[in-house]
Amino acid sequence: MARIRSVHPGLWTDETFVGLPAMARLFLIGLWNEADDNGVFQWKPLTLKMRILPGDNADVSELLAIM
Repeated sequence: MARIRSVHPGLWTDETFVGLPAMARLFLIGLWNEADDNGVFQWKPLTLKMRILPGDNADVSELLAIM
C-alpha cells in the first residue's frame, strides 16, 4: 500500500542523488511511496512501473539496478 512521504529539502543538493539520471531520481522518490516503514517494497518491476511511471517510456529493471 502506498504511503505519504515527505521529501527533505537537502535531497536536491545531495551529491549522490544529483549524480543519478533524472528518471532514476523521480523513480527513487516514487519508491519511497511504495516502501513500508522499514524501507521494504515488493521487487516487481512491472508493478512498480505501472504504479510509479505509468506514462513514461522507462526500463524499471534498469532503474532498479541503478539503485
